[in-house]
Amino acid sequence: MKIKLNPSDFCQIPEKSMYNYNYYRLKDSNMFIYIKEICHEDAEFCEYYLVDLADSTDKDIFIGCSRNTSGLSGDKEVEVDFLYYYT
Repeated sequence: MKIKLNPSDFCQIPEKSMYNYNYYRLKDSNMFIYIKEICHEDAEFCEYYLVDLADSTDKDIFIGCSRNTSGLSGDKEVEVDFLYYYT
């Protein structure tokens, strides 16, 4: 299964993001949808999770991985496979 994420649909949350751990919010939505992106530059893939920033229990929901290492900060659509890529 694959999910396509368009970077123009998301805005980065700079106060939560750091180095290879980036947090994004879905723009123009009444729902609070947040995505955590973890980039593994050395292995050339990114992991994606749905997160609840109000919940401190760290119960992220795995979405999948992508070989697009520019991630949601890039210009190209990110195709996320519902698979875990091992390093």
